[in-house]
Amino acid sequence: MEMKVQLTFDDSARGAAPGSISTQNDPLHRGDTTGNVRGYDFTHMQIQVQLQDPTGGTFQEQMPQSDGQVRMTVCRKSIYRLRVLGPTIEEAILDSVQPGNGDSLVTVVLHRKLSKEQRKAQEAMVSAHSLRVPNKARKQLAKGDTAMKKGKLAEAEKYYLKAIAIYPQYEEARNSLGVVLMREGKKAEGQAAFEGAVALNHNYAPAQVNRAKIAFDDKRFDDAYTLARQALKNEPLNAGALFVAAEAAFFKGEYADTVSYTRTLHSIPHGQYGLAHYLAAKSLEAQHQSDAAIVEYQTFLEEDPTDPNAKRARELVTLLQASVGPARVQGAPR
Repeated sequence: MEMKVQLTFDDSARGAAPGSISTQNDPLHRGDTTGNVRGYDFTHMQIQVQLQDPTGGTFQEQMPQSDGQVRMTVCRKSIYRLRVLGPTIEEAILDSVQPGNGDSLVTVVLHRKLSKEQRKAQEAMVSAHSLRVPNKARKQLAKGDTAMKKGKLAEAEKYYLKAIAIYPQYEEARNSLGVVLMREGKKAEGQAAFEGAVALNHNYAPAQVNRAKIAFDDKRFDDAYTLARQALKNEPLNAGALFVAAEAAFFKGEYADTVSYTRTLHSIPHGQYGLAHYLAAKSLEAQHQSDAAIVEYQTFLEEDPTDPNAKRARELVTLLQASVGPARVQGAPR
């Protein structure tokens, strides 16, 4: 069977202001004539993707295509180790890759290798951003976070307001205030708090995600999709943004995007977002990819067996297995 490896970059906060991506004058990027970035050209990066046994012995070694894809021939019953290395990236290793359990598409997130000077500059930039927040404001934020975890919403709101009063440019406090206000049922005030956080810092992904969630709840799926994608430009691996993007894409009928965002989400810790696999499965069904849909339904049931959609997912797995046969389901693409 064949396993596809997809390489992607997490450039958030690397050598740039927190939450931003710097691609100006970067020869590794491909762009159109107006300067819009489409992605990386992996051909010239000298990256090697190695397929190894669990102890590190190498079976295959390939260089990625320009879009970052590598296709490897694997045995369904084997367990593998993936190692990705190159002169411009931090070495990445994925253990316990099992094609027979659905790992026929594996996303590997890469990080640029920074020089000592770049690391120092990045640390100094983050420190400078952090030092601007007065200690008194931080303490109020911490008290608010503690109160919110205990469900004491009115108390949390009071502390967040104090933090903002001390430091009006505190986008994190404004975002947290918005969360409390939404939980208190004060939707308009909560939305205003999120918008205030984004106005202070256009790259602040948590507030962008919260705005996207509000748009989704209002069934403004186009707006939710746009806002989630904005958040992903600043934090490409923000689990909340990936989930909202997958949800909104599904209800827009952009089924391929739902599957793509779900697969990226699955490559990172994504706790409460197992429902994305249910949406991906429905999307794959809509694209007449029954075997892949079964794998997504099964993943959904493994991750969130008590979800209200779980009963329907089990029924659909049974129906799809009857239509495609067990031989095709094994090793279905992910």
